Amino acid sequence: MSGGLRITVGIPSLVAVVLLTACVYEPPAIPDPTTASPVTESPTIMAGTLWPPAPAAAEPLVGTIAIVDGCVALHSPDGGLLPIVWPIGTVNSVDDPSAVRMLNGSVHVGDDIAGATGWKTTAEQLPPDTVTGVEACTTAADTELVVIYTIRGMPTQE
Repeated sequence: MSGGLRITVGIPSLVAVVLLTACVYEPPAIPDPTTASPVTESPTIMAGTLWPPAPAAAEPLVGTIAIVDGCVALHSPDGGLLPIVWPIGTVNSVDDPSAVRMLNGSVHVGDDIAGATGWKTTAEQLPPDTVTGVEACTTAADTELVVIYTIRGMPTQE
């Protein structure tokens, strides 16, 4: 017998290795902002009179209405969350804190807004004093926002 090291692996050792490798850490799931607990407080709504920077700038929007950090936002299919700027006159519903009420209709947290049009912008690109709620819903001048121009065929308040 030589003076080298000899390692013997038996069946119990292999079972332990297999069991340990099967126990992989999984980070906690990120809650879906569109299905979180029921809305009990009315969120902040950014609203103002805005026109597309060019007629072709308005594009189809897809996603779901959500609440993020106390503000109404668009949860896009790619997972993005963008605070929404609504048409002037848009308010919280008195009877239902999950509802966003416009002059021509309402949408609720969790609603799909397929068929809406609008455009993306940043807080710093908004004309001064034209949109309410910006300070509450943005953390920096370069915060990306989405402006709703039409939704579900409802014309905006012009």
